[in-house]
Amino acid sequence: FTSFNSLQNIVSKLYDEYNFTNMGQTAVMAIYAAFGVTTLFSSFIVKKLGYKKAMFCASLGMGVLIYGLLIVTEIDIPHPVIWVAVILGALICGVSASVLWVAQGAYTSQVAD
Repeated sequence: FTSFNSLQNIVSKLYDEYNFTNMGQTAVMAIYAAFGVTTLFSSFIVKKLGYKKAMFCASLGMGVLIYGLLIVTEIDIPHPVIWVAVILGALICGVSASVLWVAQGAYTSQVAD
């Protein structure tokens, strides 16, 4: 998560350079809104997938966010498409983060026994 937090800080400055005002704050809001809502259902998802599959799939969601955050550097893409990509990536990341959080906690508890 250290690289994830660092990327968010760097990308916020990048958004300002490309004239995307408030996109960084909106993306963070979308991440934590999706995280908060999905946490209610995360244990069900983890039970269905299992610990290792849930953690693997959830970690892919972080990659989706990173791609969505860095798409802003593509000059040929229209601004509305970039906004949709960033917010969609943030929502997927929020869902993935909640599943990852529950799966790693449950897996650690199981291994500790």
